[in-house]
Amino acid sequence: MTMHKFSTARLEIMPATPALNTAHVQQLLDLLTPGTLHFLPDDWQQCPHTADQLTDWISDKLTRCELLLVQDKQTHILGLVMLYAAENTVQLGYLIGEAHWGQGYASELLQGLVAHLRTVQPSVTLNAGVAADNPASIKVLQKAGFVCCSSEPGNTSSQLYYTLANRIV
Repeated sequence: MTMHKFSTARLEIMPATPALNTAHVQQLLDLLTPGTLHFLPDDWQQCPHTADQLTDWISDKLTRCELLLVQDKQTHILGLVMLYAAENTVQLGYLIGEAHWGQGYASELLQGLVAHLRTVQPSVTLNAGVAADNPASIKVLQKAGFVCCSSEPGNTSSQLYYTLANRIV
C-alpha cells in the first residue's frame, strides 16, 4: 500500500497511526462527533470517547484503508481522509470537523489530493461516494472535477457515486 503524504497552501496530510501524541488524541476525540461522522458509512459512525477507544477505532480503520490525518500548518487536526485502493482504482472518503466547515478546507484537500495522485499514481481512477443529502460534499467533489456516474439501485439512503471527470493521467 502506498503511504501518501502531501501538503497544500494551508494543510499537511500524512498517514495516521494508532500511536498518536496526547494533543492529537484529544483533537481527534473532539473532532469525531456524531455530526462529523453522520455522512460516513454506518460502521464508521461509532464515536470513540477515550484514548483507548480511539486507538482501537484507528487500528480497525487501518485494517480496511489508508487513513490520513488532515492538519493545518500548526499541526491541529482538522479532518481525515480514507483511501481504499484496488487495482488502478482508489475509493476516496473524507471528513472535516464541524468547527472547520465552510472554510474551504475540504476543497483545498481534494484539489491537493488529486494533484498528489497525478504525480504518484498517474494511472489510477479516483472514485468517491457521497450521501445525496450532503450538498456541501457534492459541491466539493464537483469543484475538484468529479462527476456523478451513478447511484446505487435500490439504495434508500440515496448514495451517489462520483468519479474524477478525467482519469488521473
